[in-house]
Formats: sequence, structure tokens, C-alpha cells
Amino acid sequence: VVACLSAATLATFYKKTGWYNISAVVGLIFLCVIQFRKTRKREEKRLKALAANPTEVEVDDYLAHLYQFLPLRTFSRLVGFVSEQELPKPVLNKILDLYCWKFNVNLEEALQESVDAYKTIGEFFQRELNLRSGTSTRSLPWWCHVTGESYTLGNVRTGW
Repeated sequence: VVACLSAATLATFYKKTGWYNISAVVGLIFLCVIQFRKTRKREEKRLKALAANPTEVEVDDYLAHLYQFLPLRTFSRLVGFVSEQELPKPVLNKILDLYCWKFNVNLEEALQESVDAYKTIGEFFQRELNLRSGTSTRSLPWWCHVTGESYTLGNVRTGW
């Protein structure tokens, strides 16, 4: 996605958002160092506990260690921050088109049927659905507009 953008578009994006390459890299390195130190302290405590009680079995699964090393809370907050940023239109449209293609999103069910109408990624995921698309039962309070299923089981009587 970034490879198809011109240098002028990227420069405008960096000036608009206040992001700079060096500060972003330094920030990511800082987060990784903090996470590494925290993980190392935790592992030292665990190894001391294992040395004190050698009957416990140590599981050495590199994927479990990798998962523990990842700064998941920070990554979640970063994704939340990025989802509310106004990205350049070509980048945003490519991301939304790719998402719609990959997960088979039907934009005809949304009030705004074009990806051009959304300013942020968060706005796309919080879009309102067009209640007129589909059957007339979708306007009923016991009908889930997202999944197309009813909320209740059993007979539906007059007066709900």
C-alpha cells in the first residue's frame, strides 16, 4: 500500500499527523526494551521458583514465549489510535477495499455504500446499516440487523 504512494503524499501525511520516522522508530524501540526487561524479570523469578522446586516440569514452547514477549496492550492501544486517525484518501480506500474483499463485506447493506464516504477506519467499523435492505422483518425489534437472526426462539404472537 505504501509503495504505491508518492513521496509528496507521504510527506504531507507526516506533516499533517505530526509523525516522523525517527520518533516512531525510537518509540517502538523503547516499547520493545520495556517489554523485554519486564519479560526477563518475570522469567528470572520463574527460574528461581523452578530451582527451589525441581519437581515441576518446564515447558519450552517458543511460540508461548513469543506471545508473552509481545506488548499486546500497547499494540491494542496503537491500533485504536490509528483507527481514529484520518489517513490519506488513497491509503484509506485501499485498506477498506482490501478488508471488504478479504472478508466479503457487502457495502450495499450500509447507509453509505461507498468506501469514499468514510474518513477513518473506526468510522467504517461503526457504520450504520441500511434497514431497508433485505426483508421487512429486519425492522422488528426481535431481529438482529447484523447477523440476520432472531433474538428469541418460539412462537411470535401479536403484540410481540
